[in-house]
Amino acid sequence: SDFHGLFNRVDVDFGQSSAQQTALPTIKRKNAAADQFDPDFEEMFYQFGRYLMISSSRGSLPANLQANQFHGLWNDNNSPPWHADYHANINVQMNYWPTETANLAECHLPLFNLIRSQLNPWRKQTRASDKLLTPDGKHSSKGVACVGQHNIYGGMG
Repeated sequence: SDFHGLFNRVDVDFGQSSAQQTALPTIKRKNAAADQFDPDFEEMFYQFGRYLMISSSRGSLPANLQANQFHGLWNDNNSPPWHADYHANINVQMNYWPTETANLAECHLPLFNLIRSQLNPWRKQTRASDKLLTPDGKHSSKGVACVGQHNIYGGMG
């Protein structure tokens, strides 16, 4: 009931797929959808994205580079791919682009909490980095910059 309270907020209808489209196995259907619009497949894919966001961005940690399979309850590996950290180059943004329009605003909260928790390490890095100088060549005493790779402990790769 907790999951469905979020999931059932959205009902999409892009039309009806043909019998030929619905008869295809998923991988063939995915490939065919690149050439011809498959409304039911698009709906399923949209809802799958919502499912992943609901499943990976509630509670304490936001969705990371590996969506939900390598952090939190599902991570059974001490050396997960990409260290199960966060990559602020485009990956975190792509995870969260559809959150508001998919009617999952509260799934943003773990991301906002992570950002708040990282402000001090990011400020420290900003003030110490020779790559982040002011126009007159001095270290900044204001503002914050985030490097591309960071983790929940303040580490920056």
